[in-house]
Parts: sequence; C-alpha cells; structure tokens
Amino acid sequence: MRKIIYTLVMSFFLLLFCKSLSINVLAKGDNKEESITTEASDNDDSKSAVVNNASENKNEDDIKDTLLIIDNTNIYDDMEKSYSEGYVPVTEAGILKLVLPLKATGDIKDNTITTGLYLGDGDSTPFIYKNYQKNVSLMENDVNNGAAKVSSYLVTYMLDLKEDRINGNYPIIVRISFLDGKGVKKEQEFTIYAVITDGINPNEEKSTEEIVTEEIKEEPPSFVPKVLVKETKCDKERLLAGEDVSIDIVLENTSKEKAVKNMTVNVSSEEKNISLESASESTYIERIGAGESFTVNYKYHINPATPQGEYTLDVTMDYADSEGAAYNSNGKAIIKVFQEEKLSFDKLDIGNEVELGDTVMASFQVMNLGKATVYNVRATIEADGLTPKGTVFFGNIEAGDSIQESTTIEITGLSGTSSYGETNGMITYYYEDGMGNEYTYTEDFATVIKAPAVYNKPVEKKDDTSQWWVIMAVIVTVISMVLIGKGVDFIKKKRSYDE
Repeated sequence: MRKIIYTLVMSFFLLLFCKSLSINVLAKGDNKEESITTEASDNDDSKSAVVNNASENKNEDDIKDTLLIIDNTNIYDDMEKSYSEGYVPVTEAGILKLVLPLKATGDIKDNTITTGLYLGDGDSTPFIYKNYQKNVSLMENDVNNGAAKVSSYLVTYMLDLKEDRINGNYPIIVRISFLDGKGVKKEQEFTIYAVITDGINPNEEKSTEEIVTEEIKEEPPSFVPKVLVKETKCDKERLLAGEDVSIDIVLENTSKEKAVKNMTVNVSSEEKNISLESASESTYIERIGAGESFTVNYKYHINPATPQGEYTLDVTMDYADSEGAAYNSNGKAIIKVFQEEKLSFDKLDIGNEVELGDTVMASFQVMNLGKATVYNVRATIEADGLTPKGTVFFGNIEAGDSIQESTTIEITGLSGTSSYGETNGMITYYYEDGMGNEYTYTEDFATVIKAPAVYNKPVEKKDDTSQWWVIMAVIVTVISMVLIGKGVDFIKKKRSYDE
C-alpha cells in the first residue's frame, strides 16, 4: 500500500515539472504585432486585465515599449471617481459622458492615437449610432480638480441616448490604433461598462389595469419633425436691380418634442438674373432644437436687367431626428426686386408775364426712362395768384413711353395789398411703383402778374378823341354858315334882276 501511494505522489510532481518546462519554452518566441484587450469595470478591479492575443509571442521589453495603459489613479473632468475607485460614466439629460485617460509606456509616432467605439447590437443598445472615430493627441490635462497636471491621451465621448432606453449595464468597447516609435502599427481595445438607471425598468411589474389599458389603447401617432422656411430677410429695405444683396433665410423646427440633427440646406434658383455670390449653395447645420429656429445666410447679385417683381429661391433640407431617422423638407424663400423709377418732367411754361383776369393754358409732359411701368402719375400746381383747374392726371406710363397733358390756370391776383407782382410757385408730381409705393418729384417756377392792358392806356388819348369831335362840329358850323350866306346873296341877286 505504501508503494502505491509513493508511486502516485511521484507521478503528480513529474507532471507538474513537464508543464512548467513547456510554458518556459513558449515564452522565448518573438512577435512584431500585438492585439491587446482590456476590460475596466466599476464593480470589480480584478476585471481590469491585459490579454495578449498575438499569433506569435513577444519578449517583455518590446511589449512595454508599445503599451497604452489606463491612468487609474487620477480623477479627470467629468469623472466622479478614478478607475481604481470604480469609475462609472456619468449620464445627464439624455447624454452619457465617457472619459478614458491613457498613458503610453513607450514612444508613439506624432504623439497621436486614433480612437473609435463599438456600442453593441443596434436594437438592444441604449446608444444612438453615429460616427464616433476621432484622433486624440498627447496633452497636459488637469486632474484632481486642478490640483495637478498629467501628460496623457484623454479620450472623451458624448453619447446620445435613446428615449426608450432600458436600464442595465452596457459594455462600450473603445478601439485604439497607433504607430509606435518604429512605425509598427499597434491596436488595443478597452471595455468600459456604462450603467443606465434613468430609462425603462424591464423588471417592473404592471398592474392588471395597466396591462388591460395598454392592450386596448391605440398607439399614439408619431409626428416627424418638420422644418419650414419661416422668414426671409434682406439687408436692404428696397432691393434694386443691379445691386448686391445679403439674404437671411430663417428655418424653424416646428416639432415641440424632437430636435433635428445633421441637416444639409441647399438653396438654388432657376432665375438667370440672380447670381449666387456665396462660396456654395449648401450649408451644414449640426442641430436645431425642438421649437427652435436657425438662420442661414446667402449672398446674391441682381442683374440690372432683372424685371421688377417677386422671385423665389428653392430651399431643400435633408436631416435626421434624435433617433437617426432621415427626413427631407422643401420650402421657398421669396425676395422682391425693384427697378429704379426714372422719369423725365418738362418744365412748366406759362410765360414770364401774365395779366390779371386772364386764363392761360399750361402743358406738361412726362417721359418714363426706366425699365418698369409707373402707375397713377399726376401733378398739382400751387402758386399765390394762380388758380389751376385741378389735378392733372397722366395715368400709367409704360417703360419708354411719354404722356402730355394740359390744364387751364386762372390769374386771380396776389394776396395782400397789391394784386400785381412776381409770384413763385411749385409743381408736384406723384407716382407709384408696381408694389404700390408712392414717390414725389417737385419743381419750382416763377412769373409776374401784371394789370390788364386797358388800364395802361394814356389819358391824353381820351382827350384827343373829344377834341376831334369839337373840331368837326366847328367845321360843320362854318360850312353851314357859308352855305347860308351864299343862299342869301343868291336870293338878293335874283330879286334885283326881276325888278
């Protein structure tokens, strides 16, 4: 019996010696690439480990030169505890803040590493998928509430959480790649566990009433976030053809519950007379919150030959909601273009002098030298001593046309002590553009009011006329007396012959 026990004990020690010998032989190999996986958990420090999964073995000195390790003793910003104390990523307002401070045991080319995330299965994960890859450089980072600085690679991510997330522990795999000092590519993975406590509790028991209510209740409609063109603003109150203009297009997220993200806005116009001066037709908007607005700006040049009127800019928007669903929306931005009104007015000419009591004819001519129709052209005359018949109405004048009108003006005399003398007047033209805006043009004129010509004849001319009649009467009287005398002599001679 003793021989049997002795034989079994010797066999056991011989087996242990052979196993130890085979491990030492394998450890003497060499390897040029390395893949390392590290898990970090807040619950058990023993889970933090480095596992070598290389196709070939590598000596211990080379591994030390190319390794990234977690700084587990210091507390960085957005960390409540160090990794050695059980760090857990902080969740706040639907966002999980992930912090992973790393130190290098050897040289890294350009002191830069490339990081990325693997968040697990898309249906079960509480995280919203995005492109999370980015480069991280070696920096001096504040630790322990600013008490010191540590040279480290500080990997940070802000992860958006789904609204219908379920409570639980979720692994986040941080994938690291870099080139060591010799240019050899290295890859490592770090697994960090996130604890979600503000979501849906999957183990919560529901009452019978709640179950029945859920069964009979219709699912409420889900409204997609709609983005509309709310307003268009120009930097000019009145945009004229031939000018440059800066246009603000105000976009509004009409949803009161959902934000929109990753929006691309494209603005275009088929109008050849409107030329884009901005660098691109497209603008990127990172986020528009629920019920909020965002303004995009574009610059254009308006061709001088652009007809007056309203023009539309086509606005196309592509975006996603907070859960990553893609949508698109269209709208129009409206701008108003005016043509500058160019009218030519003939001067009012009623003569340098007018007589009191007369009625004179006044003629007007208006020519449209612009490229747009002017509307409701009319004129008024104001002057002391002059009373026009009324407003002179020309009507609408097309581009390149002219209209001539006339009116009568009664000369009524100056107000004051004298009715005669110089008077200064003003003619005012009124006209409107195609949008109903009214404009005026004024012009001065002057003339002299004189007394009527009948009051200006000399008194001597009236006396001469009366003297002429006296002379004629005297002549007639003389002739009559001569004739009477000759008649008397004839009678006397006849009597003498008869005797």
